[in-house]
Amino acid sequence: MITLDSNTLIQIGIAAIITDLLLLVGHWFRWDLWLGRELPRIAAYVYGMLSILVPVTVLLMIWQLWPVVLLLWISTVTGGIVVVIAYFTDEHAVLKKKESISIVEKEILYGEIEEK
Repeated sequence: MITLDSNTLIQIGIAAIITDLLLLVGHWFRWDLWLGRELPRIAAYVYGMLSILVPVTVLLMIWQLWPVVLLLWISTVTGGIVVVIAYFTDEHAVLKKKESISIVEKEILYGEIEEK
């Protein structure tokens, strides 16, 4: 069992500081110089989640809290899959809306109706 003694609090503090530093580096890192463009949104989500999860996971492993590690990563992976599906679903909806707007604009401007 884990007790909240000074050693445990120091370990928690170190994990939190590592997380904070990783998040700050990721926020201000010049991704455009390294990748030639901004970091894509999903990649930014992954970087942020890993910045939080890796230090916490290492600490949980040191404490040998394996069921908590498993719960944390299963929840994260399945949640990440849901976010990716939602992201691409939204992107698809935006593209369909743009397509329908361009069809209407074409009809208004040129009097043409695009056949499908």
